[in-house]
Amino acid sequence: TRGCEEEEEEEGASDTAVASVLVALSELHSAQAHYEGAVDCLLRAWEIKEVELGPGHVQIGKLFSAMGSIKQKHLRQKVDALADVQATLQSAVRIKTQIDDKTEGIQLAGTQHERGVMQLKRDIGHMKEKRGEYQREVRLCKADVLDYLNRARQIALASHADTHPETVRLAGLVSTLAERFAVEEKEAIEVAQASFPGGATELTAGQSLLEKEWGLDNNARLGQMDQLISCLRA
Repeated sequence: TRGCEEEEEEEGASDTAVASVLVALSELHSAQAHYEGAVDCLLRAWEIKEVELGPGHVQIGKLFSAMGSIKQKHLRQKVDALADVQATLQSAVRIKTQIDDKTEGIQLAGTQHERGVMQLKRDIGHMKEKRGEYQREVRLCKADVLDYLNRARQIALASHADTHPETVRLAGLVSTLAERFAVEEKEAIEVAQASFPGGATELTAGQSLLEKEWGLDNNARLGQMDQLISCLRA
């Protein structure tokens, strides 16, 4: 976003001050439901703070936690948009089916009615494309949510005991979301495998992961989070 870039270019501003402004801008973008801009500002702040503090500092973990929270809001926004497109598509398909049933055996070539039906077919095709785009965006949002929150969890685990409240909170949140996303995406991966026999390695690995149960306290499965994220991004 241009707002983030302008703040970074201010002459004489210290890196710490720039990072603070970027965090404030992120909060503004998030409040306005501009979630991509909000995360972009936090990513820029992270780049600055990581150089200053090191990659494992607790403040870096807080930035990743904030990114994950914002991405959850972004995910809900994308899911709502997908639902709207899906509802419109279902309505259009239902209308076309009704028209086909009522005009079966009737010659409509060259009529205004035929032109209307052809336009409806094109609209359905476009809506299917849009649905596919939103499905892809939803999957990427899920991957980002897990990625950012898992990074925050790893920093918390390295900085505190595994029984520390923040470590426990993040481990529980990441595991719960991973389980939910795995259930939601399992069917999609099965469809992809059916469409492409002997499919990609990422899909095969992803299918194996999605068949597991994601326990809140199972560090071995939390350690496989990168594979699940790659599966969602495939």
